[in-house]
Amino acid sequence: MVEPCHFVSRNVLCATSLKRLELALERYQWLSATRPADDTRFFLGGNVPFEKGGPTLPELMRRWLIGKKVTKDRISIMDSIAAFTEVEAVRRLAAQLRGQAIEQEIHFFSSPWHLWVFKTMWRAPGLPADVKTVFHSVRQTGGLKTKALYLGYAFVAKGALVLRPIGAWGVFVRFMNSRYNARREGFTWNGCA
Repeated sequence: MVEPCHFVSRNVLCATSLKRLELALERYQWLSATRPADDTRFFLGGNVPFEKGGPTLPELMRRWLIGKKVTKDRISIMDSIAAFTEVEAVRRLAAQLRGQAIEQEIHFFSSPWHLWVFKTMWRAPGLPADVKTVFHSVRQTGGLKTKALYLGYAFVAKGALVLRPIGAWGVFVRFMNSRYNARREGFTWNGCA
């Protein structure tokens, strides 16, 4: 699963998104070479456009992967916005995999500052215990502003998880989802800043 960062412009992915894709492609190529019957797939998140009606981040990521000789049948775009909604999409995916006779292993590719929050979300109640998860941290991405923002999100997420018995977790998830849903109309924030 590859989480994009942002756009440079309407049809251009940022350097962080490309670094995440490059690492995921390296892993895909290794798995394909070492497991002849491998059913490795790319699941692309962050389904938002730069401007309404334009291509979305995962559509641009899919084009990039196809340009690197990954076949279309190995690429799926998830209908999710960001890590705060991605977790539910991945849980649905994990439930689907449980019913199939394939190895269940999900690899997440993102930046360390993004994984601070995502790992907390992923460890929240409800993940099927039989799904192996591997986190791949793409270093040297994001700027100071972005890292500070996500450090704040991670701190609040961890606190909300601890305070889950009094409802803090649900409040946190609803708040983050409401913030991120606006991105469906257009997402121009510079995540590399």
